[in-house]
Amino acid sequence: PFVENGYHHTFSLGFARMFQGDFISAANILIPQLENAIRYVLKNANAHSAKMMSDLTQDDRSLSSLLDHMREEMDGVFGSDLVHQIDLLFNYRPGPALRHEVAHGKLTDGQCYSADAIYACWLIYQMTVAPLVPYWKEQIAPQIEEHAF
Repeated sequence: PFVENGYHHTFSLGFARMFQGDFISAANILIPQLENAIRYVLKNANAHSAKMMSDLTQDDRSLSSLLDHMREEMDGVFGSDLVHQIDLLFNYRPGPALRHEVAHGKLTDGQCYSADAIYACWLIYQMTVAPLVPYWKEQIAPQIEEHAF
C-alpha cells in the first residue's frame, strides 16, 4: 500500500543497496521516493494532495506543502508520531532536511553514511513493510519463494 505500481523495482533496488551497506545508493534511491509514496497513500485514503495553480492546472504538493497544508490528513493516515518523524528528518530546518538535501544534490558521500541518512532509509523500509506484516505468511512469503528459486 506504500509503493505505487511502477515503482516496485526502484524500492527493491534501494532496499537491496541498503542491505548491502551501500548507503550512497540507498539514500539517493529511496529518499526521493518518499514524497510520491506519501501522496500515493493519501490519494488511496481519499485525501487528494494536488494543488490548484493560478493558470487552473493542478500540481503535486511537495513534502513541505503536504506538511503545511495537509498535516491533519497525514496524521489521520500515518499517525501523528510518524508524521512528526517525517517532518523532523526530511523537512525541518535546522534539522537534516534530507528531502531537500537529496533533491538538490547536496547530500555528500559521507552524509549518506550519517545516522540521519541510515535512519531515513530504515524508516522508509519500515513504512513500506509494516503494513504488509499481517499478510506476510499467506501472500508475501509464497511470492518471495516462487521468485527466489
